[in-house]
Amino acid sequence: MIIRTTKELRKYLQEKHNMPFSDGCLRRLRKQNKIPFANPLPRVYLYDSEKIDAWLKGEWEDEKLDTKNNKVGLRVVK
Repeated sequence: MIIRTTKELRKYLQEKHNMPFSDGCLRRLRKQNKIPFANPLPRVYLYDSEKIDAWLKGEWEDEKLDTKNNKVGLRVVK
């Protein structure tokens, strides 16, 4: 499932994982590339719920941005 805004991501984290995050905290994580996201257009951020779930489990190490297709890859730590 694609999450289209930081506000929706905050709601997803609270409702599905019972993890309250502030918008500011999520913005900082995004700026530091510590959370998986895609940025296809200026001021447009997309989050993939599967990648967010992997991030919460500690299985997401870092993202490799495919700038040609504006897609974020997922590296799973084995």
